[in-house]
Amino acid sequence: MNRSLIFLLSVFALMTLSFENPVFASRAREVALGTGDAGLVLNGGSLYYDTEYNIFYNPSYINDFKNFGIIEKSNFPGLTAQGGFINSIFNFSFGLYMNRRQAISENYASANDMRPFEILLGSDMGVKWGVSLETAGFSTAEKSDADMTLRGGIQFAEFEPFFSYKLKGTERIVADNTYKGWSLGTRYKWGEWVPYVAYRSMETNGILSRSFGTGIARNAKLAEGIKTNTAVGFFRSTGQSRSIVPLDFSVEADPVVWLTLRAGISYRIFDRVGEQSQFDTTTGRLGAGFHVGRATFDWTVGRSVWGAEGTTSADPQTFDLTSGFFTAASMMFNW
Repeated sequence: MNRSLIFLLSVFALMTLSFENPVFASRAREVALGTGDAGLVLNGGSLYYDTEYNIFYNPSYINDFKNFGIIEKSNFPGLTAQGGFINSIFNFSFGLYMNRRQAISENYASANDMRPFEILLGSDMGVKWGVSLETAGFSTAEKSDADMTLRGGIQFAEFEPFFSYKLKGTERIVADNTYKGWSLGTRYKWGEWVPYVAYRSMETNGILSRSFGTGIARNAKLAEGIKTNTAVGFFRSTGQSRSIVPLDFSVEADPVVWLTLRAGISYRIFDRVGEQSQFDTTTGRLGAGFHVGRATFDWTVGRSVWGAEGTTSADPQTFDLTSGFFTAASMMFNW
């Protein structure tokens, strides 16, 4: 046998045996697997499976997902770069995250220039708790826009309640808007099953909009190295008079320890604004994670487009090797 071929096979075998597959989560993984909320409640993370990104709506998860750093690039919003890290000392975990545009839930005209910054802190004292503070702003010589949101959550027994409260939301540069809002919800771990409920109230200049919903998920292991996540729910936005019954299904498979393949589909069984049915928004997303020691490169195929209330998904009509080849990519490292 050719010596070069023997060498390559040996390297491949060594990689398969020795590389450690770290815990991973990223914007790329979230886009591929979906969020389970029909884009109406969350601003990062998923209700229907576990991921480090869940720290952005329930900071108590910082106790479960820690000691990692990540740098990310995505097509949405605004061709942004973002990143941060989670670390621990004694019984406390803390983190910093920079430029996560999803953290800003309102449509500020200056949103692409506001540079959000998040600080997270948590601990396990019998009950796991966590809090986070997001702040963002942009100023001209005469006026400024500012956003600040407090988030918190705990884990006790099998309950995982969370909340958020907007401390400040003012827009003065282009428009004269005042934003107020809060949200709350919980997940419950029941073996493979995860029922969840969430509610969000947003007010713009006294005009109130509510989004709420509930669902149930199942996280199952089909075989060694193959996991599936399935969720169905009902969500409604009073601001849009929109009702959605989303069905999410995703799968992750580890054919070898240095590679994770993933795919997800989001299908809306029912989607109406008033009596008007909405256009088909079914998305099929593909992605992969490449693990080298404690580093992971995540990648998702597609093109980001607007979804319900400003969320993003991979456009099923665009599948090519140009603008749609990298919807999101990231490099993550654990220690």
